[in-house]
Amino acid sequence: MPNLKVLMDRGSWGVLKSTIPPVTAPAWTSFITGRNPGKHGCFDFFMPKDNLDVMFPMNSNSICCETLYECLHRKGLRSILINLPETYPPKTSDIMISSLMTQGDNCVFPEELKEEIKQLNNYKIVPKASKDRNEWLKNIRDVERMRFECATKLLRSKEWDLFFILFSGIDWIQHNVYGELRNNPTKHAACVLYSDIDSYIGKIVEEVNDSCNIFIVSDHGFKSYKGVFYINEWLIRKGYLTVGYEPFSARPQGHLLYQELIGMIKNKKKIKPFLNYERTKNIWKIEALVTSTINKLQPFFDIDKPTHPIVRKSVAYCTSSESKGIYINSRSRFKDGIIDSDDYHRLKKRLIDELCHMKDPNSHLLFSAVYKREEIFNGPETQRAPDILLEPADFEICGGVRSRRFIQKNTNGHSMEGIFIAHGSDIKNIQNIHGLNIVDVSPTITYLLGLPIADDVDGRIINEIIKKDILEKRPIIKEKACFPLKGTEYILNDDNEIRNRLKDLG
Repeated sequence: MPNLKVLMDRGSWGVLKSTIPPVTAPAWTSFITGRNPGKHGCFDFFMPKDNLDVMFPMNSNSICCETLYECLHRKGLRSILINLPETYPPKTSDIMISSLMTQGDNCVFPEELKEEIKQLNNYKIVPKASKDRNEWLKNIRDVERMRFECATKLLRSKEWDLFFILFSGIDWIQHNVYGELRNNPTKHAACVLYSDIDSYIGKIVEEVNDSCNIFIVSDHGFKSYKGVFYINEWLIRKGYLTVGYEPFSARPQGHLLYQELIGMIKNKKKIKPFLNYERTKNIWKIEALVTSTINKLQPFFDIDKPTHPIVRKSVAYCTSSESKGIYINSRSRFKDGIIDSDDYHRLKKRLIDELCHMKDPNSHLLFSAVYKREEIFNGPETQRAPDILLEPADFEICGGVRSRRFIQKNTNGHSMEGIFIAHGSDIKNIQNIHGLNIVDVSPTITYLLGLPIADDVDGRIINEIIKKDILEKRPIIKEKACFPLKGTEYILNDDNEIRNRLKDLG
């Protein structure tokens, strides 16, 4: 990616630490607010509200503190935002093309822009899903090409003080082929997407004048996992999660085999001559062996397959793979909660103790870390987070209900290590900066725009990348944090469209 290399060689760069967990919704919200999720309140795309089994989609009105673009709007500066998560519904009169959580087809604001820039009429938030890899890659490339073309038109024709664009395609493709790309980094078919994005970045840099400061960041990194761990299946087996079951529905021969084995166990007189054993103690050994075999075969025959969690009757539950956490169904938090305050802390401690000692199929610790929510978040919204947060080691964490706890297959997921590159008229040329966090980007941009920093921001100004003369003539000014604006009210009649978008992306 030659254009990225030029920016790195001429500017400053380093590893950017993401949020815990390193997932899209909380990470980008921390980026644009400069605050941890305990202050902005966004922990996942969907979150429980009154009850643990009632999930609501997060949107711009869910963010409980002021964003960078709201701050600029309040100061009379202009923003253009393209594909920034959690920006729907719009909260300012700035130009915005919203992201995944948009309700309905229109994601362009103000809508009149479609008449002025014709490409916006064909703009798509996400690519069309396809099981064919080549077609999927083509669809991603088409979406990103259209995103770039629309961005270029806006760059040239509109006035702005902050311009943001998110190219999501690399994230989408890496979920599918990251491991393959690492093994074949130059010849893999997906490499063409990286060339596309690098080219778009180079052309955008050419469009802006020399006085601009350019930041390139990611909300997380990527890594390969050895398999998948289904946390809700573990909760079921431990008795923490209650589920509904469906009748046996496997192939007829599987059902007959199962019934025959059960019958043999129940009728010891029948099993004895069948296996020609003379001593009764051997019959019990055979019974134990057959029972063990049935248990191993159960996932393949779908015997008593769990179909849905009965959350209101459950002690604990993982609401989604994105959350990387466990909610405890406490009465103090949920209307239909079943865990009393006196039992809550004992239960949480027991869960954490069990999780900390769990091993994967290779006898390695399953989690790199297990946290109480208050250990990693701070702020008034911390109480909305999962009670326990998990950092996976070699096995990615998934929600859902499956008949097996582990699936051993190579899979790809997020990591804590994102990227950070800064280049521009106010930026030094420093290689490989350490100690960067995603919450640091917003206050740094705010400072470079000559604005005061809110007093409740968690991030720091990255002084080490800013030229000395800028720091000397521009003191850091703090101001009292302002309340967030209220976005356009809307009624969510059906969130299936949003869920399907997320499902299509994996």
